[in-house]
Amino acid sequence: MSTPASPIIPNVAGLPNVPRQRRSNPTVIIAVLGAAAFLFLALWIVALLQASSGANDAKIAHQQGVSEGQATQAKTDEDKLNTLVNSPYKSYVAPAVYGGLEVKYPKTWNALVTENTTGATLSLILHPDILTAANNTKAATRILVTQNLIDTVLKAYQDKVKKGTLKSQTVIVSGISATRLEGSFDGKTQAAITYIPVRDKVIAIYCDDVQYISAYNDIVAQFKVNP
Repeated sequence: MSTPASPIIPNVAGLPNVPRQRRSNPTVIIAVLGAAAFLFLALWIVALLQASSGANDAKIAHQQGVSEGQATQAKTDEDKLNTLVNSPYKSYVAPAVYGGLEVKYPKTWNALVTENTTGATLSLILHPDILTAANNTKAATRILVTQNLIDTVLKAYQDKVKKGTLKSQTVIVSGISATRLEGSFDGKTQAAITYIPVRDKVIAIYCDDVQYISAYNDIVAQFKVNP
C-alpha cells in the first residue's frame, strides 16, 4: 500500500515553509453564540418563573395566615359572647380609685351604684328586686368601700365577738386575708359581713338578709381586688 503524498505547500521567499492556518467558519461561530444566548435566556426565564412562584407562594401563605387569624379571632369573639350569654352572672368593675374591685352577681339581680370620688367611697347594692335610692329593703348584698383602717373597723365588734353574739373567722378573698363576721349585729336579725383591707381602704361586703346567704357566699368567693 502506497503512502499518501504530503500536501504541497508553496514556499514564500523570506519565510519558513509553514502550513496555512484554516480560517474560522462564521456559521459555526454564529451557531455557538446563538446556542449560548438561548441557554442564557432559558436560565433567565426559569429563574424568573421560580421567583414569581416563590412570591405567589408567599402571598398565598400570607393570605392563609390572615384568614386563619381572622377565623381564630372570630371564634374567640364568639366564645366570649356565648360565655356572656350563657353565664348566670353579670359583672361590675369599679374604677381603680376604689380598689379596682370586680363583682360578679346573678344576672337576674339589680344593682344600684353610688360613687363619691371626693371621699373615694363607693356603695354598691345588689338585690333581686328593683332598687331605688330611697329603698330601705334589706339588701341581699351590699358592698361599701371606705377610707379606713381594718383594726379600727374590727375594734367596734370586739365585745360581741367575746360574748359569742358574733362569730369571727379569717378568710381569704381574692388572695387577701380578710375577716368574716356572722351572727346578730343588732340583737335581732342574723347577718354577715366580710371585711377586706386594701391599702388605706376597707371593703365591706354585707348580707343583710340571710335567706340570700348562698348567693352572698358565691359573690364573696368570686370577688376580685386589684390592689
